[in-house]
Amino acid sequence: VPVGISFYSFHALGYLIDTYRRVHPPSASFLDFALYLGFFPQLIAGPLTRWKQFAPSLERPRPLGPTEVESAGFLIARGLVKKVVLADLLGRFVDPVFATLPTAGGVEVSLALYAYPFQLYFDFSGYTDLARGLAIVFGYELPENFNHPFLALSPADYWRRWHITLSNWLRDYLFLPTLRALDRRRGARAANGPAA
Repeated sequence: VPVGISFYSFHALGYLIDTYRRVHPPSASFLDFALYLGFFPQLIAGPLTRWKQFAPSLERPRPLGPTEVESAGFLIARGLVKKVVLADLLGRFVDPVFATLPTAGGVEVSLALYAYPFQLYFDFSGYTDLARGLAIVFGYELPENFNHPFLALSPADYWRRWHITLSNWLRDYLFLPTLRALDRRRGARAANGPAA
């Protein structure tokens, strides 16, 4: 399976659905569309960027000035620390515990269960920071993807803060259209009335 196939698919489906819904016109340039679909920094773990978010950067890529160099450097450094230092450090503890679950002690398993979400967060969030920093270097802008999810006050708030672009994609292209279709079906049944 090609690397990043899910992100190719999400980008292509979102583009096609939004074009069909007339959220935006189709791209006039196949090369612009190909760049959007295959923009390498975001292919492995996101963020999922919509055409309407990415197209302005295609029209006017941001010049790489001192402010952009500083922003890109900060994001790349923060991403490396999260991914290479924190996620890998937690992984050295979590992975062996999960690999030996039948023989692991209760305290070890409990600590690994608490550490695992942080390992995932630092891994995904670090990758996103790296992708956003590299995008800035090339003159493009990618959306924020994590907003301090462990500071959430409820499970719903946590979901809104974790992998934001994927959550929004699932909401806009799967969840809400399904609810609308169910509402239309209920409305049609109600209009027809009870069977005589």
